[in-house]
Amino acid sequence: MTHRSLAAIADGLEGLGVASLRYQFPYMEKGGKRTDSPPVAHATVRAGIAEARRQAEGLPLFAGGRSSGGRMTSQAQALEPMPGVVGLVSSRFRFIRPARRCSESCTSGHQRTGA
Repeated sequence: MTHRSLAAIADGLEGLGVASLRYQFPYMEKGGKRTDSPPVAHATVRAGIAEARRQAEGLPLFAGGRSSGGRMTSQAQALEPMPGVVGLVSSRFRFIRPARRCSESCTSGHQRTGA
């Protein structure tokens, strides 16, 4: 829960009057290196969103995460939309596979620049 970039994002959001809720996946709580299976990660995302929904008392929710957390959040939302979630926000999330190099034919800026 002390990851520098996540703490900086949460602090920046707080400065704008936006609340955030951070949680850890089970493998992180155990100090492991290997990520949880998608079903376990999806259930963790859903539990985090349920807690955020409870605390937010009807406010719109944006769900997301950093790297694999963003990936698991988007997968969970795609499999079964989470009540109250109106958008997804991800940090350090690849939209193309690292092995695939984008050519001049790529149409979106983030793919051409890697941003």
